[in-house]
Amino acid sequence: LYPPFFPFRETVERDTAGLAGAGLRKIYSKRISGLSNTSGFFTVNIRLKERSLKYLDRNVYIHSEEADLWNPRADRLESVMVSFGPSEEGTAPEYAGSIDLLTRTLPKDNSIAARKALAEECIRFVSGRFPGLVDMVEAFWTSTPSTYEKFTSIPGGSAYGTIKDWRSPETTFLSSRTPLRGLFLAGGSPGLHGVFGVTMTSYRTLDEILSSENNI
Repeated sequence: LYPPFFPFRETVERDTAGLAGAGLRKIYSKRISGLSNTSGFFTVNIRLKERSLKYLDRNVYIHSEEADLWNPRADRLESVMVSFGPSEEGTAPEYAGSIDLLTRTLPKDNSIAARKALAEECIRFVSGRFPGLVDMVEAFWTSTPSTYEKFTSIPGGSAYGTIKDWRSPETTFLSSRTPLRGLFLAGGSPGLHGVFGVTMTSYRTLDEILSSENNI
């Protein structure tokens, strides 16, 4: 019934409550079920025309004057993050080859028309910081939290895993090791989000697995 190690994707952290009958304590299942996920993003991936926009080795955050950074809204475009991608190898390195626009504002529905409308609104919004951006776009693609959920299985397309509560860290803390033998967690929720955070958490999970293996 229990293999020595059961590979377990981070996505299913909230679904572990359903494994209570397999050996998880009710108090653990209840705590996991009560965790909330962070929201996802609407993303516009833009391929730029050659030598049109200077490359910046940093992200740029653009906010409207009305934006409330502590209470962002999903129904009105107020903030966009711009991430730069380098140009192709062998071309002008001082220019960006692509940019990604990320916002917590979501399209009215999941139709192609609604996605296109919000993408164009994001491009116009960012043009206030980078004049002429509208004419620099060669092509663009969009993704929503539903897209991220489809490809990663993270509930709701959550961008940063479960919400951490600094006022009560013990209630939102997730250990790589679970009470269920052979069940380990990795990803953004047990540790830090992002590529670096998930990598470090995975190392920690591997350490737990190797430690367990030595005790078998």
